[in-house]
Amino acid sequence: MPKLLIKEYDCLTNEDAGNCFKIAFLSDLHGAVYKTRDGKDRIVEAVRRSEPDIVIAGGDMIVGIKPGKQVSKAKLESSINILSDLAKDYKVYHAIGNHEERLEKSVYDLYFNTLKKAGVVVLDGSFADIPLKGDKVMRMYGLSLPYEYYPKFKKKELSVSAIERLLRANRVSGGIKNEDIRLLLAHNPNYADAYEEFGADITLSGHLHGGVVRLFNRGLIGPDFKLFPQFSGGSYMGNHMNLFVSCGLGEHVVPFRINDPYEIMIINVYY
Repeated sequence: MPKLLIKEYDCLTNEDAGNCFKIAFLSDLHGAVYKTRDGKDRIVEAVRRSEPDIVIAGGDMIVGIKPGKQVSKAKLESSINILSDLAKDYKVYHAIGNHEERLEKSVYDLYFNTLKKAGVVVLDGSFADIPLKGDKVMRMYGLSLPYEYYPKFKKKELSVSAIERLLRANRVSGGIKNEDIRLLLAHNPNYADAYEEFGADITLSGHLHGGVVRLFNRGLIGPDFKLFPQFSGGSYMGNHMNLFVSCGLGEHVVPFRINDPYEIMIINVYY
């Protein structure tokens, strides 16, 4: 049974912060199963013990199959069961990763319609406003990057105007104050500079699986086959943005990890 860690991080959004909002962040499950012998799900139990305010699934919770190939029902069911169970107790949000992006429409609809019926909010190029104490709001954007922004070798540039277009910015810019929190769900962390320029205060990412092999707290290789990627797992502070990159809960192409445990991120947002 794979080792599962709970990694907790603090995120200070202003110097006078007096309140805390707790996020449980899951990413890159890839259909992995975490059942105990008595049928309980270790991920669900771990999240409940952490008592978060909300749960976020950051993408690649399933395995996306290329068009024409048959999708594994089991690879969908694991994520559906976990998130549906958590939705009984928490508000659950689901962003889009490259594996959800490449699902055939019929499978995409089956997967997300099932989750929506269970109460999960799907953020596919859309946003949700979460009320906070003190008349503040956390606006959470779900950036769905097209598959071309997940290249194997040469990185495709991502501009702020492209982010705004993908988020339909004419619909997401109104009704938010300077003191409110802008949280961006963007599966690929390699565009962190663009996310910060867009105006995100906090960005949650995954995708790199911790770099598969971790050496001196750095990942060895990314999905684009670049060695020692800049953002492979953990927390990173920009000039105005906090970036959190999950090492994820599963694997896909490379079927192993070394010194790279599976993890659930708990992020305490102080505001």
